Order: sequence, then structure tokens, then C-alpha cells
Amino acid sequence: MSDVASTLEQVKGIGPATRTAVLDEFPTLDSIDKASLEQLEAVNGVGPATAKAIKDAVAKAEKDTAGARTKKAATKAQSSTKKAAKQAGGQAKRAASASGDDVRKAAKQTRGQAEKAAKDVRGAAAEVADAAGDTVEGTVVELREAGEPVGEQADNTVAQLKAALTSVQNILTAAIDAGKEQWPETERQLKAALTSVKKAGASAVDAAGSLRKRD
Repeated sequence: MSDVASTLEQVKGIGPATRTAVLDEFPTLDSIDKASLEQLEAVNGVGPATAKAIKDAVAKAEKDTAGARTKKAATKAQSSTKKAAKQAGGQAKRAASASGDDVRKAAKQTRGQAEKAAKDVRGAAAEVADAAGDTVEGTVVELREAGEPVGEQADNTVAQLKAALTSVQNILTAAIDAGKEQWPETERQLKAALTSVKKAGASAVDAAGSLRKRD
């Protein structure tokens, strides 16, 4: 049975013959909805009251049909949304896992680079410290052998060399804090500091020699 036929059956005062007459003229709900009351009344067996009842019944039927379609569409949309959300969640989870692996890998590489940079700096520090220590030792020996008149010069030289070593220590500390990127500048500063230490020692030896000759 068609929708329009079942709808007409619900209208009171319409018998089988009238329903058939209406269906012959208006075979669909949409055609009845678009028809005027006068057009409906023109159908055999349909009066003003019946025409209005038919229009009301059709309007209600179309409203119910539209509601059913809307509900079905909403259910389908909800199902699609849940499915899409589930897929998006899975993709996000996989992306997060991959991202986490990349972060851990990068962190491991960075840590390795930092450890290597620190090792390089420590090696350079040891080299400078050894050279400075040798310079200090040799200078003090030279000055002490020069005798009592140059004792003050020996003390001054030792103080200068200690200050130079403190400067080296500060350079190394700053380099370790800054990381590998600072290494080229650190190397330059260490070479300059080592040169200063050696110059201080050489100057002290020259001073000791001059004082010996003067005495």
C-alpha cells in the first residue's frame, strides 16, 4: 500500500470509492500537498470538511516522514562521526608514538654529542693545565735559583700564573655550560690563555737574568 493510500485511510468520512477517486487525481502525498482545497473539493465525494481533513492528514504524514528521514540521517551521521573519530584517534596515537620515538632518538643523539663535547673540553683542559704547570714549575725554579734579591719577583710571577690558570678554569666551565656549539671559541680562548702563561714564565726568567747581572 502506498503512503498516500494509507494516509487517506486515516481520514474520517472517506470511503473506498472516495479514496479511489482522490488517488486517481492525486496519486502522491506531494500532489495533494500542492493542491488547493478547491481542487480537492472538485473530486467526487469530497466536501469542504473532507478536503481540509485530507490536507491536514497529508501535512502530518509528510511531517512524520521528514522526521523519520531526519532521525535516520542523524543516526547515520552519528555513526560516521564515531567511526571517523575512532580512525582519527588511531592515527593520532600512531603519530604520537612515532613522534615519541623521534624525540627519544634526538635526545639520545644530543646527549651523545654533549658527552663528546665535554670529553673534548676536558682533554683540552688537561693539556693546558699540564703546560701551565710545567711553566710555573720551571719559572719558580729559575727565580729561586737567582737568589734572595728576586724573591719578590718569584712571588709576583707565581701570582700571575695562578691568575692565568683561574682564567683557563673559567673558560672551561663556560664551555661545558654552553655545550658543543661553543667549542671553536673555547679552543681559541684556551690557546690564547696558554700563550699568556708561557709569556708570563718567559718574562719572569728574563727578569731573573737581568737581576742576576745587576747584582
